Amino acid sequence: MLLEYQNNDYVRYDVLPAAARLSPAPFTWQGLQRGRKQTPKQVELNDWARTLGVVDAYAVPIHLPGGDVGLCVSISNHLVEDTEERLALHMASLYAHDRCQALGHPDVASSVKAQLSPRELECLKWVLAGKSDTDIGAILGISPNTAHFHIERVKKKLGVRTRTQAAAMIVTMGYL
Repeated sequence: MLLEYQNNDYVRYDVLPAAARLSPAPFTWQGLQRGRKQTPKQVELNDWARTLGVVDAYAVPIHLPGGDVGLCVSISNHLVEDTEERLALHMASLYAHDRCQALGHPDVASSVKAQLSPRELECLKWVLAGKSDTDIGAILGISPNTAHFHIERVKKKLGVRTRTQAAAMIVTMGYL
């Protein structure tokens, strides 16, 4: 489902992310569409969602310091009208966002590229290749202690404990 959403570039036509940037108040998909003229691509997106059984969605915008906006959307096979259901979805969305933020370290991830030096990235490249500090030092023409220093700095910047975790995080983020 997510892959098809991405492949069809539906995010460009989805009104939920756009509405989330404009207001911190939660809203429903049906409520947002009511009385709104849709483009052909929005109609295609809505038809596709309905074929998946989506009747409504409850969206909780999360406005973050610095102007970033998070969005948690709970899709539903019925209209989301019940006040208690909305409250429960709102609380679950806030918890899910906090948990994802804690697990993913987005505050770190968004600024990693600017923070890591070329030498730190170079050392991590060799960590990925299974090289020791001694090997990395010999390859780069630096001492093993300097190689170790660079790797330790990366670990601290990323908030991880092991060199393997640091290397995995950098690969996951697409920097190596």
